[in-house]
Amino acid sequence: MRKILFINFITMLSFNLVHPVTPAILLYKDSPSYLNGFLFAAMSLSLFLFSPFFGKLSDKKGTKILIIIGPLGYGFFQLFFGIFTNPFLMLSARVFSGIFAASFIIGITAYVNIISGDNDKTKNFGYILVVNGLSGIIGQFIGGFIGSIGVEYIFVPIILQFLIGVFTAVFSYMLLSNKKVLNPTEKKSLFSSFYLIKKTNTLDILMIMTIISLAVNLYTSNIGLYVMEAFNYDTIHVALVNSLFSVSVMFMNLFSIKWLEKRYMISNIIKVQYIISLIAIIFAVFTGQYFMLFFITIFLLSTAVYRPFIQRIIVRGNEKDGGELIGVASSFNSLGMVFGSALSGMLYAVNINLPFYGIIVCLLIGLIIIIKMGDKYEF
Repeated sequence: MRKILFINFITMLSFNLVHPVTPAILLYKDSPSYLNGFLFAAMSLSLFLFSPFFGKLSDKKGTKILIIIGPLGYGFFQLFFGIFTNPFLMLSARVFSGIFAASFIIGITAYVNIISGDNDKTKNFGYILVVNGLSGIIGQFIGGFIGSIGVEYIFVPIILQFLIGVFTAVFSYMLLSNKKVLNPTEKKSLFSSFYLIKKTNTLDILMIMTIISLAVNLYTSNIGLYVMEAFNYDTIHVALVNSLFSVSVMFMNLFSIKWLEKRYMISNIIKVQYIISLIAIIFAVFTGQYFMLFFITIFLLSTAVYRPFIQRIIVRGNEKDGGELIGVASSFNSLGMVFGSALSGMLYAVNINLPFYGIIVCLLIGLIIIIKMGDKYEF
């Protein structure tokens, strides 16, 4: 487990290096202002489309190949993102980067699913998210620091991404064994992945995953701009606000998952955290600046724990299709990322407060599904 967490840490750190310098790169290339949002949506769309495919591939061929090619391919196409100046070609490069990001993310998650005992799956899924949060914070800090040295250094993080990708691929090849499920179910086609939703009867919980992802991305996509315009925050305060989500994910997955799982049914955990998140965002909208940030923190803490529990639900009793089901879940999560970031930009352009109202509407729709779900997942 330590080796896989180290590989995940180094790779996710590299994935986050370019985020802080992307706006500067776009300004340097005199790219249109809308391109930043489209770049994020392009990667999310790749994750949505290709996660089931890589999940299927992990069941059939094993996880090692996905973990090797993921960071290598991501770093390679990021080089083209840095080289190209045409917006369409830049978007195309990010699409391919997203495909290889999906390869790595699904490979790592499927690997953890296979090596974990039944009682440790949720905890280990949480550890992956903790590492993602920590590496994201460090990666963005390193990338931002390098970019702040001068405009001539803004492309250095892209080169680092490629070099780290090569290192991770070699390290994974040498030290990881290939893990795959025993006697995987035969699949008839690429689209048969979504047949598993009907087979496992998990559409409702996957819809909740999409709604929470959409709600979180409605918040994260423009919160930096919001606090600058609404509260006149400087870049240091913006960085602190932006880090709230990563810190929340780290804290909740590191300290609460095992404790919650031992004491409560997973279905009740999901329901309670969902209701808390809805109440918190309502209070955030109708309170002042400092209380708003307090309730947003509660909102982020309550939404930080849903993924490991939902992943635990969908793979329970379906180990032969574990990788593919993880891919389907990642696809549903990415769907929320695509529409959340796009919808946030459109709402923000109309009124800077509208994304928060959008979160409330999304969560109210999901509340109907939560109520209808009842005690379906009692374990």
